[in-house]
Amino acid sequence: MYSLLMLCALTSLWLFHRAIRNGSRPATAFPYMALTLANIVMVHAHYYGWLVVGLECVYVLFWKRAHWKRAALAATVTFIAFCPWLYVAAKYAYAKGGLASNLEWIQKPRVGDLIWFFVDLAGFSEFPEIGARGVVCLSVLVMATAWTAWVNRNRLHSRHFAYMTRYLSFFLLGSVGIAFLASRIMRSSVWGHRHMLYLAIPFLMMVACAYCRMRARAVRVAGAVLCAAWACLAVQHHIKGDDKKTPFDILVIQLLDQEKASSGQIQFFSVDKYLHYPIWFFLETLKAGRKTGFAVPIRDADLPALAKEAARIEVKSNVPISEAQGAHFWVGYSSAWEPKTLPEEMIIQRGCRTGPDLKVRDRFHTITIFPVWCGS
Repeated sequence: MYSLLMLCALTSLWLFHRAIRNGSRPATAFPYMALTLANIVMVHAHYYGWLVVGLECVYVLFWKRAHWKRAALAATVTFIAFCPWLYVAAKYAYAKGGLASNLEWIQKPRVGDLIWFFVDLAGFSEFPEIGARGVVCLSVLVMATAWTAWVNRNRLHSRHFAYMTRYLSFFLLGSVGIAFLASRIMRSSVWGHRHMLYLAIPFLMMVACAYCRMRARAVRVAGAVLCAAWACLAVQHHIKGDDKKTPFDILVIQLLDQEKASSGQIQFFSVDKYLHYPIWFFLETLKAGRKTGFAVPIRDADLPALAKEAARIEVKSNVPISEAQGAHFWVGYSSAWEPKTLPEEMIIQRGCRTGPDLKVRDRFHTITIFPVWCGS
């Protein structure tokens, strides 16, 4: 989905530039027809596609007003084509009581998250210890680029570096800025690095074009060698495996395996604000008889039994530990747990018995779940 969004967004930006690169309207309507088709596919790939469509309209109003009628028509046709899906999605959202279950797991971004996005975009996320230095260097480069673009503002034609900088930085900073502010203002956050994956290419284009304008040939060659070496190291690192994604699928399978001998409904209390969603997602996938998203191998013959076991688990989200009650239930928390007393100790202090815990971890977090028995 995100790869398709990236492909469609980049295609849209390319076609949009081809449509507006001349000061006056294009001789034929074909550029806008192609742009409209690409945008229709893009907004159906992911809702973030509307961010690109909206920014294209704003760009036309700011700098290419001669194209505003065709740009508005293209956006209108895109919206009309999107309406059938919008109706179906709205009907489904209303039936399930809103989109809270889809969005409440996404944390609201802070200024640190905004800075970290650019650290990630620059490729420093694999090395957190140099992330701050990387941001400082990038900030200096951005300010220098902005100053250069301002000095050359009188040469903003379609083949000049200043024009390219303005075009790419508008969509780069516009996308990030709107997503950040919307996530801060709205009740639910829509912030996510993977949603803005398409910005990696415009960012790379800006860096590459700025670098290629350096006059010293030795510097350009040395930079090319360093970039090639960096790319090889990045490929080697990812071939070894991805340790940034928590294996919740394994955790769910282990939970169901431990409950094979029991019967009746079982409640899973997530005392972490964002832990419940991945557990709920994998359980719901199994309930539907599917294995989409599971990295752990599951035989098709085992799906009916797993669906039956998954239907017994009821996930409770963001529950205070004091409200975790019952004869038998599970409790889950992450390494973000702040109180000094661990949930296991709190449960034992209430006179309940806990069983062996299950743990999974990625590079940054550890997830712990454990069974509880209360009463005789």
